[in-house]
Amino acid sequence: MQEIKIKGLDETIYHEILDNGLNIYLWNNSTSKSFKGILTVFMGADDTEFSILNKKYQVHRGSAHYLEHMVCENVNEKSYLEQFNELGSYSNAYTSSNYTTYEFVGTKKLKENILTLLKNVFEKEFSTDIIEREKNPILEEMRMRLDNPTIIKNFTLNEMLYKTYPNKIDLIGTSKDIQAINKKEIEMLYHSFYHPSNMALIITGNFDVYEIITTIKQYFLKHTFSSYTKPQIKKYRENKSVNNKNLIKKANVEIPELTLATKIPLKNFAKYDLYTILNSLQLLLATNFGNTSLLKEELLTKKLIYNLYFYVYKCYDYIIIEITCRSKYPKEVEEILKNKLQSLTIDKKDIERKIASVIASLILSYEHPEDVGDMINYYLINHQKIYANEKELLEKINIKDIEKIYNLIDFSQMVSLTLTNK
Repeated sequence: MQEIKIKGLDETIYHEILDNGLNIYLWNNSTSKSFKGILTVFMGADDTEFSILNKKYQVHRGSAHYLEHMVCENVNEKSYLEQFNELGSYSNAYTSSNYTTYEFVGTKKLKENILTLLKNVFEKEFSTDIIEREKNPILEEMRMRLDNPTIIKNFTLNEMLYKTYPNKIDLIGTSKDIQAINKKEIEMLYHSFYHPSNMALIITGNFDVYEIITTIKQYFLKHTFSSYTKPQIKKYRENKSVNNKNLIKKANVEIPELTLATKIPLKNFAKYDLYTILNSLQLLLATNFGNTSLLKEELLTKKLIYNLYFYVYKCYDYIIIEITCRSKYPKEVEEILKNKLQSLTIDKKDIERKIASVIASLILSYEHPEDVGDMINYYLINHQKIYANEKELLEKINIKDIEKIYNLIDFSQMVSLTLTNK
């Protein structure tokens, strides 16, 4: 078992790869009163076209989400949620664009929780009756999402930003997609992607590391898996220009919601690693749009906005900067935010304070099993690794790098989306 020493924090994450390919990450803390388990499959809603051994396959949009529902149902036993309820634990499952996660949080019977999770994911029998029965609940979920302003914003924004990427359609799929999904498709997707080699199991909390790894290994001794042929996901070529720069869309909102987003090719930042890019931009936005920024304080004082949020993330081959606020005066605020984005203040003292704050938050996160589990999961999904030297990486971020990264941004591909009830 490998010990990943988290430098500067006196923490250790234990890592082991089983013979079947499953990556296991364990973090223990003797003072924790709760524990968390996460099993992530590196396959999500966008993975609808792929090839295995040069044979091409295509599934309907929404099939990954549908499969998640089916994993949580059982033919002759209680459901995934019911089994965890009986253990006194909270459980959940969710599908995103490029992954599917199953998780639990509890305070007692950790071994039983782990075995329940593994059994529900790896010992599946799919029933046509259950698959057909689940269509109406999923269709109802789709209808509810179509009335959700956040969902509307996210997918409308994707429609504006991208021309070829599949994330322009809700991850649940359309009603036509949902109606078309069948047992054969569910089984094909399950057997193509739900292999230990394409998963990570994360356990965090107060436990004996060697006892838990032994429990997991003993479970898999009873189960054999064929060698894994990793599906090759379709690659999309996306032009750097956006699809639509300005849109006003009606939605169920009391106060108009304005979102500005900029699409920047990742190759623009070729001299920098992804961690430095994302965190440099995050720090820069925090000093200019965060809770302690002069601009946010001014906009709130003048009652031009009710809130203000910012996000930096990677989507395929692009970095996205997103600013969202609620305002009764979206046109006026749009101009203010656009002007600010193109002339951000880079203040050394402010940046250093933000770095110190981020490091403090990183240290505090290791007091909570849920936070550590989510952090490990985030880095595995988005960076395919854990940063053992994260504190050092944050401390190495400097003003010159931030300035250079900021100057590589082309704001000509900025989109503006306003949700309004009028």
